[in-house]
Amino acid sequence: MKIYRLLNMLMLCSAFTSACKKELSLSAADFAVTTESVTLQLGDTARFSVSENPDILTFYSGEIGRRYAFKDRVEAEGRPLLNFRTSRANGLQENSLKLLLSNDFNGVAKGDTAITISNLASASWDDISDRATLASGGESNIASGDIDLSDYAAIGKPVFVAFKYQVAAGSIQDKWTVNSFLLKNNLADGSSYTIANMNTSSAPFTNYGVSSFSPGFAAYTLQNTYNWVVSSSQLVITGATAAGWATAPAEA
Repeated sequence: MKIYRLLNMLMLCSAFTSACKKELSLSAADFAVTTESVTLQLGDTARFSVSENPDILTFYSGEIGRRYAFKDRVEAEGRPLLNFRTSRANGLQENSLKLLLSNDFNGVAKGDTAITISNLASASWDDISDRATLASGGESNIASGDIDLSDYAAIGKPVFVAFKYQVAAGSIQDKWTVNSFLLKNNLADGSSYTIANMNTSSAPFTNYGVSSFSPGFAAYTLQNTYNWVVSSSQLVITGATAAGWATAPAEA
């Protein structure tokens, strides 16, 4: 029985190999391309006529990501710049919002909050809040300015960005809104592309033709019950809106 099974497997493999065999095309490789016009105005449509029937045809339009000069380029040094806007309301507690970065966060364990919180606690987080302009008092929609993350990109490891909300008990706790989050890589030739933004899986960005994956935000409460509300356009967190309700510190 064992021999029979082995022979049967060999016959199946042989049939599979024969069925997948394909002769390469030996058709002529010569073809020609002509245009209706060599002079175009901005907004015009360019039409090309191709003779013969080439199997593969690659077109370089001159747009960013489609330039012939960089046809063999697989990497380029850039300057990653982060921008976002913040709004602050309700309370006046100092340093209630911090911008943190980590290179050794083990990531979100989908479906397991306990492991994720443990990963958050064990990671090394650098406080880079002083690189950003954050809203103060009751200010709204304050631009952070360009936050250069070149020193983190140079490490050659993944970079995780966190907004840490931490407020004390005894007074009204702040409400923070973060929007317009955008991280772009700016190349020396003047071009740039998006590395991350505020999108979710329902609105992926296009990174040189790759639109199937986008980084995103996840929210976790470490103390108390207040947590970030994450949408495709902003992050919002609201603590105790009255001093009498602020009976305990909160962190998320």
